[in-house]
Amino acid sequence: MGVIINLGGMPEWELAPPPWFAGPEDIIKSSLEGERRAIEQYNRCLEIAEDPDLRHRLEQIKRDEEYHIERLNDLWAGLTQGRQNV
Repeated sequence: MGVIINLGGMPEWELAPPPWFAGPEDIIKSSLEGERRAIEQYNRCLEIAEDPDLRHRLEQIKRDEEYHIERLNDLWAGLTQGRQNV
């Protein structure tokens, strides 16, 4: 945002937390949902994609999304475990 202002512009967004934001748990939950929706979309694309190269790329992207879910679950576990130890 600072770069835009330094260049004389005004950003069209606000960096304030959204009204539903209550903490890092909300970010993780929202991110998990987004990753799951992305995987569903890639599965739909894979159902209709016939080109082998395209299918290969879609499978790679889908695996990336699955990896993101694993990492988000690790973050979630760390947050919840940290709360139990307090």
